[in-house]
Amino acid sequence: ALRDARIKSSELDQIVLAGGATKMPILRKMVAKMFGIMPASNLNPDEIVAMGAAVQAGLKMKNTHLKEMVLTDVCPYTLGI
Repeated sequence: ALRDARIKSSELDQIVLAGGATKMPILRKMVAKMFGIMPASNLNPDEIVAMGAAVQAGLKMKNTHLKEMVLTDVCPYTLGI
């Protein structure tokens, strides 16, 4: 995603992790090592997922408050075992 956007990881101000699995210390350390900064810890990863789902629902309903928002699905299929 960074390559496609032509952004260097050093240009990132903040890294936000979403989803319950991102609470694992090993994952947070790995992300910090990859990008050189610690992921945001002031946000609840579960609530971030819920907020994204609420925005998606609002867009599907064509809510006028979200008329200027664009949501791109970067992984449109389920990943699993």
